[in-house]
Amino acid sequence: MASADLTRLYKLHLIDVGILEIKKKAVSLEAGKRHQAELEALTAQFKKVEAAFHQIHGEQKDIELSNQQIDDKVKSIDNLLFGGSIKNSKEIESYEAQKKSLAKQKSGNEDRLLEVWDKVSVAESAFKAEKKTLDERTKAFEEWKAKATIFKGQLESKYKELMTLRPNAAKGIDPTLIAKYEATKQQHHGIGVALVTKQQTCEECGTKVSDKSIESIKDDRIVNCEECHRILYWTGGIV
Repeated sequence: MASADLTRLYKLHLIDVGILEIKKKAVSLEAGKRHQAELEALTAQFKKVEAAFHQIHGEQKDIELSNQQIDDKVKSIDNLLFGGSIKNSKEIESYEAQKKSLAKQKSGNEDRLLEVWDKVSVAESAFKAEKKTLDERTKAFEEWKAKATIFKGQLESKYKELMTLRPNAAKGIDPTLIAKYEATKQQHHGIGVALVTKQQTCEECGTKVSDKSIESIKDDRIVNCEECHRILYWTGGIV
């Protein structure tokens, strides 16, 4: 088995690995920024489609209201003409001219209304489709955010726990060994120690560890992997 100093170092290494894993998992929370940006883009797109729908739908309502007003005016003129109260020929001609003008105006409205109805149908379909997509993505984002909040809390709690344990774990380890470990860890993405497996290979890079190196570890000497240069830890073939 490894020396007591190396065993303490290995326990410190396990804490550091735990901290490293937490940091890696925390990166997944950055996806929230991407999700938020995508949702904002969808919202902006929805507002454009919504505005286009309301504009064309508003025009339809305006035309229909105009036609109703024309019908009301024509009805009012007919009541005057057929009510017997107007007998002057010029006045009658004037009212007839008004009716013709109103009829022409309504005919133009009807032509435009036919065009608008098609556009309203297309705009309404686009509006409903965009709203459905936005509602679904908003719901998905809110669900993700709720889970991410819980996950973040769990990570922060575990991180604080490990950071509290780390100083005590580092106590009693030879300063030279600690310095070597920290330097190795910095050079190898936060992993400064590697186990020697049952197959006598480095667990991190898979390089074969010689019998001589294992004997050196048993003699309480610091041995680095020949390939990745991490500090090797021997468990007697347990791992």
